[in-house]
Amino acid sequence: MKRVEKTFCNIAQFLLAILALVILYVCFLVIYPYKTIDLVQPINIHENKVDRGEKVTYNVEYEKFTDKQAKVRVTLIDEKDVFPVGTINKINLLDHNHFCSWTFDGTFIKGKGKVTQKLKIPEDVNKGDVYFVITISYKVNFLKTIERNFISDVIEVT
Repeated sequence: MKRVEKTFCNIAQFLLAILALVILYVCFLVIYPYKTIDLVQPINIHENKVDRGEKVTYNVEYEKFTDKQAKVRVTLIDEKDVFPVGTINKINLLDHNHFCSWTFDGTFIKGKGKVTQKLKIPEDVNKGDVYFVITISYKVNFLKTIERNFISDVIEVT
């Protein structure tokens, strides 16, 4: 009988050790400070003044530290409204009055680089100063997604 109890005790200790290792691994996945991407801020916009409906060109200088794909969302912000702008792959603008946004899979290559993108300013954007907020999201593991926000130079919409 003592042998059976000792065997059960050994099995319980083994299972507790495995459980402790799993808990440590999950804590590591959640807490570890992943370094994903850095962008030079403010993001450089070629045109300081643009009409509604026209395209604006901007450069993003970056340093990427991971091989993972990113989801990129660009939001146009003016003094009164937030405009998340269409899907950049299709360049179609959404029919919302106050929201225009675009998302695309980031084609950033690991290391330092530069990306040039064009964005059509929606027709319903208010005249005045606007800027972009670029949000880059990385799903680094099954428990954690890291989002980084970057701000552009101000442009004047006429």
